[in-house]
Amino acid sequence: MKLNSDISINILIQGSYGNRIAENLKKNSPSNWKITVYQFSKDMPKIIENPESFFPKNIVNCDVIISLGENPALATILPDLVRLTGAKAVIAPVDNPLWLPQGVITQISKELKELNVQYTFPTPFCSMDPNTGLLLIDEFAAQFGRPELQIELRNDTIKEVRILRGSPCGSAHYMSESILGLKKNQADKRAGLLIQIFPCLASRSSSSIGKKPLIHIAANIAMAAVLKSLSKNKQE
Repeated sequence: MKLNSDISINILIQGSYGNRIAENLKKNSPSNWKITVYQFSKDMPKIIENPESFFPKNIVNCDVIISLGENPALATILPDLVRLTGAKAVIAPVDNPLWLPQGVITQISKELKELNVQYTFPTPFCSMDPNTGLLLIDEFAAQFGRPELQIELRNDTIKEVRILRGSPCGSAHYMSESILGLKKNQADKRAGLLIQIFPCLASRSSSSIGKKPLIHIAANIAMAAVLKSLSKNKQE
């Protein structure tokens, strides 16, 4: 499979968190991507003895599964869903460690590895970069993940912002519209604040791999995207 090829994606959601991401991905994804969204109950039990009883009746085969659960139980049946759909890659972001604890990540990583499936657990979702060496995951991350912007300045004022890579939740689009007209020395801090106002879907909890709250990590990512673009602008 080459980059920019047709890919099919099954998105698993349980509530408003996943729904907003799914809507943004459908709205801003390449036209040759086929995205199907499946709703799961939030009331799944901690231990699932019969995963099949929770499978959507109409679920289709796909290349990539994106798991946006709000209950750790959904992640535990990902290997079963991989077998059912023939998926070759799984993306399960950690925007709230209560929804996807490290213990569950360790468990399903082992199972997915045994299935020879590509997998990643970006923490938070907007930290994804297309440099994993895993083709399907990099295909997705080339379009959605760590925001990449192209900012045009006139008289040190932001006149235009192009989104080269959007954030999965859509906050990059909101941010890019909101920093128009700002002076360049105001833009990065304003961007970090705007991401949290959007509101950011990352929680205020810290992940198991770092001490900073995930929402602060997301804000720093947005600020860095603005600063990176402005630094390139200076060199032109």
